[in-house]
Amino acid sequence: MSLVLNREFIFLIVQNNQSLLDQLTIKLLNCYPKARIFTALNETIGLDIAQKEKPEIIFLGITKFDNKQRLFCQSIQNHELTKNIPIVILPSEKLNFQTPQKALEFEIAGFLRYPYHKYELIVLVKTLMKTISAHFNQNIEKNNALFQYERRIHELENELNKKKHSEEELKENIAKYYSFFENSLDAMLLTQPDGTIYAANPEACKIFGWTEQEIIKLGRNGLVDDKDPRLPLLLKERKEKGKAKGELLFIRKDGSCFPAELASALFYNSHHQERTIVIVRDITERKKFEEALKKSEEKFRLITENTGDNITVLDLNLNLTYVSPSIMKIRGYSTEEAIHQTLDQIFTPESFKKIMQIFKVQMALEASGSADPKRTISLEAEEYHKNGSTIWVENTMSFLRDDNQKPIGIIATTRDITKRKQAEQALRESEAYIKTILDNLPIGVAVNLLDSKVLFHYMNDNFPKLYQTTREAIEKPNTFWEAVYEDPEFREKIKKKVIKDCASNDPQRMQWNDVPIVRRGQEIRFINAKNTPIPGRQLIISTVMDVTERKRAELALEMSNKKLRNTLESMVETIAEIVETRDYYTAGHQRRVAHLARAIAFELGLGIDRVSGLFMASAIHDIGKIAVPIEILIKPTKLSDLEFGLIKTHPQAGYEILKDIEFPWPIADIILQHHERINGTGYPAGFKGEEILIESRILTVADVVEAIASHRPYRPAKGIETALEEIKRNRGILYEPMVVDCCLSLFKEKDYQFPFL
Repeated sequence: MSLVLNREFIFLIVQNNQSLLDQLTIKLLNCYPKARIFTALNETIGLDIAQKEKPEIIFLGITKFDNKQRLFCQSIQNHELTKNIPIVILPSEKLNFQTPQKALEFEIAGFLRYPYHKYELIVLVKTLMKTISAHFNQNIEKNNALFQYERRIHELENELNKKKHSEEELKENIAKYYSFFENSLDAMLLTQPDGTIYAANPEACKIFGWTEQEIIKLGRNGLVDDKDPRLPLLLKERKEKGKAKGELLFIRKDGSCFPAELASALFYNSHHQERTIVIVRDITERKKFEEALKKSEEKFRLITENTGDNITVLDLNLNLTYVSPSIMKIRGYSTEEAIHQTLDQIFTPESFKKIMQIFKVQMALEASGSADPKRTISLEAEEYHKNGSTIWVENTMSFLRDDNQKPIGIIATTRDITKRKQAEQALRESEAYIKTILDNLPIGVAVNLLDSKVLFHYMNDNFPKLYQTTREAIEKPNTFWEAVYEDPEFREKIKKKVIKDCASNDPQRMQWNDVPIVRRGQEIRFINAKNTPIPGRQLIISTVMDVTERKRAELALEMSNKKLRNTLESMVETIAEIVETRDYYTAGHQRRVAHLARAIAFELGLGIDRVSGLFMASAIHDIGKIAVPIEILIKPTKLSDLEFGLIKTHPQAGYEILKDIEFPWPIADIILQHHERINGTGYPAGFKGEEILIESRILTVADVVEAIASHRPYRPAKGIETALEEIKRNRGILYEPMVVDCCLSLFKEKDYQFPFL
């Protein structure tokens, strides 16, 4: 193999797809580093390169059957310098060979489908090289014969056209020609350019099945398949060049068609009349060989595509004819060593006996004619390793067949299962141990069918116990649901949910928490259940655990949290009332702001928990004003800078009052930031945009709208329209755009009004 891989091959790739051309070039260089590779993006350039460089193999990309690619193939095959170069077709993925006749027109040596596998490529090139070598001498002899025929015809033309020869010489030449014509091993026809036949030699009568007179009567149209598109091309070539060579489909007397290679040339008789001679050679056997080559390619494709296991090919005498390289990994032998081994050297005596018995039975089935030709036979056997040990393998075998479906050999795939055998033994030894563990787990475990019948294959003792039932009550099909869930309404509800969740194959949906198990006269128990599908089987592992104590603790905690929340809400309301008792003019301001902030938050889609926190923060957002003198809060005239500075301290003061209280929400931070502005001009920290909590951005808008719309100590109420115009004008500048939009929508489209407090 190394000699082949190191050869300086010459390849030509004709492919109009640059990507595919590059991929095949790289693949060839990987396989044959010393190869010279020529490439062409169209057939014209490819033909020129082929005639100049004379590659050993041509790879031709085809996307559809068209005249350009067919003429390329014919030009290669008809040119003296390239006619012996095999052509390998690179069909596109969309191309199919539904019309065999079209495929035959290309006269190809093989196929190579995308993606191009390394081993498939090596096998194809190696096979073509062997084919070229085996038939090289035969082709030379045939081509020499044709050349001799043509040369002789040319000589006869000259002799017939020369007036100088004597009559005796002419008769002698005619006798020689007649002897050559009558004894030729190829069919020969003497014809006129219009297709009229006036002589046929014995070989022509033999391959066509007609007598000479019948052939003369039939003429060319009776012998050639008139649907063959190559006929007019050959006639045109002969007319233009005086001779032509190619392939056509001919018709025998029995109506069957056969492929033939022909050579035809024009000459003039003694009366200077234009005549033709046609030499026909039956190439049916060659075509069969090409078909066999194609099947061989498919066989080697199978081998190369399954290199993970060992591939072995045997003849019907059970002699090995091919062993894949993976034999080294499985049995330690090289391919050269393994291919010379006999079956009794491969298998242990017991396995050898088993193999021979199977072969005997299968051959008897073949002889009976009742066997399925597509069947495969699998068995486990023990083989010898080169290191002296034995290994267990799994063999899968089938017959290789000819066109008549008669067996001609055996192909076997061998997989090393030694580790699997060892694992099976270990599994059997551990089954009792695993069962003991499962039986003593503190949770319930069962294995059952993945359907509504709930047929159990296994359950430990805790499984029925945790469901408050017995093993006998649920072990039969269709008994589980009624035994576990007494309430018919709840039973149907939970059954439909479980079946639907299992059908989803979503692990997150196949677990159910806090399911109540109710029994008359007994306390309610709660369980968590989970189903886990077993891959490749219609079975699931069902687990169940008792969570009653946790559920009780959660319910107790929930009640405690509810009480705490109520306490916090009462405390917040009390604080709000205390704040408002100091400020007559802003009485009810905080509560109106809280109602509007909550409405905006719901409109934005905030979660209920965050909305609750925002409502509480809004209800006491001005708690820091406790630290501001009452005279400043109720002053009816404009505040001085010093006085306004004191007012601006109330967010920080509110934060300081609340920061150490453990609210479930960031109440202190929301209040601290409710006078910040998204452009950074707010106070006390000058935060911008996303630095400000979304709750604070909502509170800001609600606070501004209520403040402008309501009466203040230093001015009368400006009204809701003025308030909405303020937030609209400063949308995206001072106030969060999406908060402004929701607020405007509430007032303009949903008729929101402040509550009367």
